[in-house]
Amino acid sequence: MAKISLIPVLALIVLVAMAPRAQGEYVNQTGVTSEDFAVSWTLTPEKDCYDPGDSITLLYTIEPASDEAAKKIDGRAYIFVTTLDNPTLNAVVYYKNGGAVGYSSDGENTLEVKVGEWEDGLEKIVVKVTCETPSILQAKSYAILWSVVKGAEPGALPTVFVDMCYFAPPEGPRMSVSPKEFETDVYQGSKIKFGIVVEETTDLGPLKSVELVPCVCSCNADVCMYSAYSQKHKSRVKGTEPCVNCYPINPEWISFSKNYFDVPSGGKVTVNCTISIPKDASPGKYIGCILVACSTNSSLISLRLDVLKDTVPPEIVVYSPKNGEVVTKPYITLKGIARDNIGIRSLRINKEEYRIMGLEEKYIELPFEQEMQLEEGWNCFTIEAEDFAGNLAREMVSVKYEVPIETVTPSPMCKSDDDCVWCGRECVRKTPGLICPAISPPENYECVCVDGRCTAIRVVTPVPEPVTPTPTPKIQLEKLSISIYSKETKARAGETVNYTVTVDWYPPEWRGDLQFSVTISAAGFEKSFKIEPSVRPSSNPPITNTIPVPIPENLLPLTYMVKLGVEADSLKASDETTLRISPSTPGFEAVVSVVAGVSALVLRKARIL
Repeated sequence: MAKISLIPVLALIVLVAMAPRAQGEYVNQTGVTSEDFAVSWTLTPEKDCYDPGDSITLLYTIEPASDEAAKKIDGRAYIFVTTLDNPTLNAVVYYKNGGAVGYSSDGENTLEVKVGEWEDGLEKIVVKVTCETPSILQAKSYAILWSVVKGAEPGALPTVFVDMCYFAPPEGPRMSVSPKEFETDVYQGSKIKFGIVVEETTDLGPLKSVELVPCVCSCNADVCMYSAYSQKHKSRVKGTEPCVNCYPINPEWISFSKNYFDVPSGGKVTVNCTISIPKDASPGKYIGCILVACSTNSSLISLRLDVLKDTVPPEIVVYSPKNGEVVTKPYITLKGIARDNIGIRSLRINKEEYRIMGLEEKYIELPFEQEMQLEEGWNCFTIEAEDFAGNLAREMVSVKYEVPIETVTPSPMCKSDDDCVWCGRECVRKTPGLICPAISPPENYECVCVDGRCTAIRVVTPVPEPVTPTPTPKIQLEKLSISIYSKETKARAGETVNYTVTVDWYPPEWRGDLQFSVTISAAGFEKSFKIEPSVRPSSNPPITNTIPVPIPENLLPLTYMVKLGVEADSLKASDETTLRISPSTPGFEAVVSVVAGVSALVLRKARIL
């Protein structure tokens, strides 16, 4: 942890009275370039090259290039990093016509200096670095001091390097590794895999016991430091990588299909690397690396991940039966597949568990196949899939079962009505061994013999005197509610979005018209309209309906509040969800954001005035 000490350049009372704006309070204004700095340094001892284990002292002085630059380069953080061993970093910040503040970081490779904003600006920053060159060489030159200035262009301050005298790659087989870097987006709770190819390039012999080692990283401010050590080959690597607001990749997330292996002379070996992201990993940018070491040389693979929060529900595809299909058998085979980019956690059919997976078994694609019994008439099946982020998807399939009417060819001749019999719904001649389906004959018909043929004749039933029905008292609706399955939808202006809603009411015996309505609003815009026609339920609650909502073509690419309402017998109920309108023109969303930002700034200034 950096330690701060005051330097007695002026009397203590002067330091307090003339201190810069609240130490550590800096504005980090942009627009600072290398032209605003005048930098000089000295190395002790000063040599053309250094041996392993040499002690070196660097005195690095940063001054403003002009009086105007003095007020421009203060009010920001300066971060200094060394890649050498056993470092001690000290820095003193001098303010023009003011005091001085000192910083130190014993044993750490990074020192953050917070320069306050001072009315006369910055006079200079003096950085002293004492360190040792590496005892195990991995490169010809090393950065003794590397700097980051917040709000300034990259490389605003020059980097100081030292050269090593006797570094030369050892003779023998040489190793080539690809890729040099791996960068991708990945969701919380998911896994990402890629191949590491290690090749021997000289044909001088095999590579023995190649080792893969994940780096240990730590991030501070705008810099991440990494290090790795191969115990097998005594090979060490460490360094820094600029990364704003980054997290380190935990080495325990990284695994390999094999950690040690040989590569034949002139050949290559591919090793699979898996990075497992925990479900509770914070969304953001992550940085790490992998050391690949052998007896003659080593290589580093840079890792950069952007961990995203998964808000996309699974996709359910039903192959059979088709929605609305009519069948003549009392069963169907429900067959399909559920897909998700991070894996299916559970699958349910009609609220019953079809399969539940553990964290160790994640299926990006999970097929399902199950036989379902049918009742005569319409049968509705609901398939639900949930992923490991808790996103839920539903798919509904309706199938109608119609009992088939078997046609029996009647016998040609009959002599009397006694020769005729009902066979299912057909009037046929009674014959030995006649097998008929177990179906009731049609009502109001008689099976008789007419002109030698068994014929079904309709029986006319006398019409009774009309009876005036007693009026049934109307059931008054007491409670009404509506809920939306999806809590966020993404679409383009002009499209139609289907919302699945569940409506419940009390008493359940109530029957009447349900009138649905929609209100879309955002940032002062509001549009309301009714969904026609109204719906009259034919069964007890709750009922589930799909409400098609046309999206106006003139909506801007913003996030809107969608309010779905239902009204019946003077009772109203509603539920809300969000609708994200995607831009039809690339870049339009960025333009809207800029316009909104400028408008907010103008409004703020107007209020101040």
